[in-house]
Amino acid sequence: MLHEWTTGRKAFSLSGKSLSGVVDAVCRHGMPAAGTASIELDAIIAKAVRIDPVER
Repeated sequence: MLHEWTTGRKAFSLSGKSLSGVVDAVCRHGMPAAGTASIELDAIIAKAVRIDPVER
């Protein structure tokens, strides 16, 4: 939600993907860079959505 709210677009294109494809996209590859107008906001989003809880 944070990614979509700040960028106006969904983080992943999941339409037509199988459950294993969704899990692979979300859990293995992580979120794409937000690409907002603010470097600081991009860093906050990147940290908040990291897969490993220790890195958050």
